[in-house]
Amino acid sequence: MDATFHLDPESSAESVELVFESRGGGTRNTEYKDGLKVLLERLRAIGGATIEDAVIDTEATRDSLSESERRIHPRGRSYPISLDAESDVAKLRIALMSAQTGVGRKPGAKGGGNPNKRMRLTLTFPPTTFSSLGAIEDALALGQPPTFLARICWNSAHWVRPTGESRMLETGTYVTEYGFGHEEWLFNLGWVLDNGFHYAYLQPLRSAWERHRGRVIHIRLFTIAPSGERLYVGELRSCEVLTEEQAEVAAREYEKRGWIDEMREQVEAVEGRPKGLLGDPISRFNLRFRPSDATYFVPHQQATSSLLKDAYLRYRLYNWTDELAADFEDSSSARLVPIGPTGVTGKNTGTVHRPGTAPSSYDPVHNILQQELYKILKKAHGASAVTMEEDHVDLKVRLPGKTVFIELKTLPSARLAVRAALGQLLEYSYFRQHSSQNDSAELIVVAPAFADEDEQAYVRLLRTTFNIPISYRTFNREMRAFDLK
Repeated sequence: MDATFHLDPESSAESVELVFESRGGGTRNTEYKDGLKVLLERLRAIGGATIEDAVIDTEATRDSLSESERRIHPRGRSYPISLDAESDVAKLRIALMSAQTGVGRKPGAKGGGNPNKRMRLTLTFPPTTFSSLGAIEDALALGQPPTFLARICWNSAHWVRPTGESRMLETGTYVTEYGFGHEEWLFNLGWVLDNGFHYAYLQPLRSAWERHRGRVIHIRLFTIAPSGERLYVGELRSCEVLTEEQAEVAAREYEKRGWIDEMREQVEAVEGRPKGLLGDPISRFNLRFRPSDATYFVPHQQATSSLLKDAYLRYRLYNWTDELAADFEDSSSARLVPIGPTGVTGKNTGTVHRPGTAPSSYDPVHNILQQELYKILKKAHGASAVTMEEDHVDLKVRLPGKTVFIELKTLPSARLAVRAALGQLLEYSYFRQHSSQNDSAELIVVAPAFADEDEQAYVRLLRTTFNIPISYRTFNREMRAFDLK
C-alpha cells in the first residue's frame, strides 16, 4: 500500500508521536485515504489505544501557526479519542480528513481545501502493551507480526515442568548436557507476573535474539516425539522478544517469588544439572506472552509432509513459509500425549513417587497452586469452610446450601483440564460423598490456561444440555482473589 508513516524516535512505547505523511505530487502516498483507514483499524485491533491529540504537521504550518491553531477537530469527537469506542473507523477517517481542510488555509482561498495533509497523532497505549517502538511499527505496518517456526524438546508433561526424557532422545544439545531444556516450563502458565505476562525462554531465539529483541512475533512450535513423529504442539501469538532490561526484571521477580528455587528442585528431581539455570538473565528469559495469546493444540497436529523430517531440525528460528503453512493447515490429528482421605493443611511441593503397579509421580506445580488457592479460599470463607484433599477432593468449600468441589489441573489448555477433571468431579460430588447430603453441588475446574470461545461454549453446553453444574476458572500464582460465583 502506497501510504507512509513513521514514529518519532523521542517517543516512548506508551506515549507515541506518529507522523502520517501527506499525499502530493501525483506519485507520493497515492493511497493516503486507504492507508489512514488501515492504520486506524490496526490501532483499534491493539486494544486500549487512544488518540490523545492530532495536529497538522507541515513545515509551513509549524512555522506560522501555534499548536492549538494546527489542531484537527474531527466532527462529533473530542480528545482523547478511544479507538475501542469507534465502531466504524471509516467514519473516524472521514472526520479526520475533513477537519484538515480548514487548518492553515489562507483567508479567501477557494475550493474545498486539502484533506491529505501531513498529520502528527499523539497516541497512548496501556502499560506493557509494547516493549519498544519497533514493536509498535511492526504491529501497525505489518498488521500481523511475522511468524516463525521453532523446535522445542520432547516433554510428556505438556511443557509445564521438566521430565528428563529428551536427554535420552538427542545428542550434542543443551538438553543432553544439562538434562533439561528451559522450554520445558514454556506452558507453565501458573507463573504470571503482575503485569499479566508469562516469561519464558526458547533456545531457537538465542541466535536470533539480536535481530528480534524488542519486537513482537508469532511463533509456531513443533517437537519430535520418541516415535520420530513430527508434531505441531502449539503457537504463541504476539509474543515479545525481551530486551536485556526486561530479562533482568523477570529474573529478579522469579527469584523473589521463589520460582527459581522451584525450577532448581524440579531439575534435580529428574537428575538434571541445576547449573544450567545460572548465567545472565537473557540466557534464561528471552520472551514473554500473555497466557490468553498461547494456544496448546489438543490433540497435537502431525506434520503430513517430509518438511520437518528433512529440515528445520536444529534449535533455531525458521521463517514461516507457504510450504509450511500448507503442511500446517492440512495436518491430520495425531494421538494426544497421555496425561498422566481426611483434609490436610500442607502439601509436599517436591516430586514424590508412590508405590503401585507402575510408578507414578505427583506434579509439584499442582501442589503449589493448590496450596496457594487453599489459602485464598480460607481467607475469604473461613478455615472451617474449606478443606484440602478431603475424600481426595483437591479443594472443597462448604457454603450455605451448597458445596463447591474444585479440581485443579496444571494443563496448558482448558479443554484438557475439563477432560481430566470432569470424571473426578462427578465422582467426588455424586458417588456416596454427596448423595446423602441435602445441599446442592457446584463443580469448578481450575487451571492456569485461559478458555477460548470454543472451550467456553463447551462448558456452557455441559451446564445447559446435560444439567451438570460445572464451570471453568483461570488461576495463576499472582492472583489474590478467587470468586466462587
